[in-house]
Amino acid sequence: MAIAAETIKYGPWNQGVRYDLPPEDITPDGLRKMENTRLNAAAAVERRLGTASYSSESALSGSPTWTAVGEFQIPGGAAKVFGIAGDKFYEHSTDWTDRTGSVTITAADDNTFEWVRSFDKLILTNGVNGPIKWTGSGNISALDVDSRFTTAAHVGYWDNRVWLGNTNANSDRLWYSDAGDPETWGSTAFYNFGAPITAIVPMQNALSIHTEDAIYTLIPTGNTTIPYQQQQRTSSDPRNPQRGGTISGRALVVLPGNVQVFPLEDGVYMWAGGDTIDKVSYALDEGYWDNLVASRLSQSFAIYWATEDEVWFWFPYGTGQTKSNDIMVLSTKHRYQDASTGEVRMAWYGPYRNGTSFERNCAAIINNKPHAGDYDGIVFDHAPANTFNDASSAYDANFMTSALAPLGADVDLRWLYAKTYFDALGSYTMTVEQESQGVGVHSGTLQTITGGGALDSFVLDTDALGTVRMVSKDTDLRGYDPHSSLTFVNNNANEPFRIRRTHLQFKVIGRHRKQKAGVT
Repeated sequence: MAIAAETIKYGPWNQGVRYDLPPEDITPDGLRKMENTRLNAAAAVERRLGTASYSSESALSGSPTWTAVGEFQIPGGAAKVFGIAGDKFYEHSTDWTDRTGSVTITAADDNTFEWVRSFDKLILTNGVNGPIKWTGSGNISALDVDSRFTTAAHVGYWDNRVWLGNTNANSDRLWYSDAGDPETWGSTAFYNFGAPITAIVPMQNALSIHTEDAIYTLIPTGNTTIPYQQQQRTSSDPRNPQRGGTISGRALVVLPGNVQVFPLEDGVYMWAGGDTIDKVSYALDEGYWDNLVASRLSQSFAIYWATEDEVWFWFPYGTGQTKSNDIMVLSTKHRYQDASTGEVRMAWYGPYRNGTSFERNCAAIINNKPHAGDYDGIVFDHAPANTFNDASSAYDANFMTSALAPLGADVDLRWLYAKTYFDALGSYTMTVEQESQGVGVHSGTLQTITGGGALDSFVLDTDALGTVRMVSKDTDLRGYDPHSSLTFVNNNANEPFRIRRTHLQFKVIGRHRKQKAGVT
């Protein structure tokens, strides 16, 4: 009597990538690897969009490093695209136009800027040069700070005031302007926080201030003499796992509901306004986070792409890396319940990378899409429509399933084939690699593939009607083993793909025999 085939089903992959678990412990809705791939709304895996120079612009003369890029919405007017590269401030209309005027900007890779819209002005600061302002037309000019300080590292706008923190005179001091006047500063209009300020973040009814190890708030009192009440909200004890705040103000983003997401030395955390912070990067532990360059995490940065419900973090990845060269994406729309803790978590995917060509120094949402400035005078659009190459060059895109043992680690299986369901987006080629964990027991016929051996290549069909439809194809599998996983790979330019799920069929061979005591 023939043994009936059984099936293990992988996908949809709502958990995203899980670096924190062994392959055999990742559930079928999680992945052990995602490189240059993302999840769509239905948790299918697809190739990320490519990159292209913003407005097809070539590099600025001299290839300077971009230290700021952004979009300034002029009240009652059009949005203006601006940026700072080298020692120049630029406005973009049909090309990059120098608007520096007589203001001094010190060119250096780490002299990165923060900026806010205040009243009818754009206010920028970098902790090296004096704060500057721009009305959206003409040249920039110096912001008058009444000689209270010379420089400030962080800027915010809240309660009809400009706030500047971490000054050259006092790194723990936060100054505030007069109400309605960003260029008048009282002699005692400041608060001290006992440690260097790392971020200033407006909330609905309060201003939050981050230091390297705590979060504080200022709350209006209605008293003109003491206009704000200062409160410490999270622990300043580095031994406390619930401490905060961020090590990088540029990597802090605000989600709907005033939820703040930001990095610390050991991961990415979330603060919703209470007295504790919650880690949201457990999925990156062990296999990813420990490969980041800790000394350069303070230069990491992030954006919130509201259209896709995604937070993009640029991190320095790899030994000796001094520049942010990886993008990791936190998806706020893909949530799952962790099997071990019962906690509801958000999925991660990425990294997005392409060697040194992905080194970036600043980013912003422009025209409702992610853009980032590099170290060679180019601003890149990171989501150009229908583009699946990086500056006209191909990039590798792949993902790997978990390696579950559907009947347990002591049950040997004969792997038959995989039925993969995908969207017919066009003509593209995927290489499917099978990887089996453990040791095969029938060495004569077993092909053990410990490092991911190439199985088959299959060409996905083109939908002749011009509409996206889901189709499937079978791929032969090999091996006799309790575990098996698949890696899907595409390294061709302009070949988008979308894999919905894959079903691996197998037959039971038998259980491992237990070794008798004393037998070696």
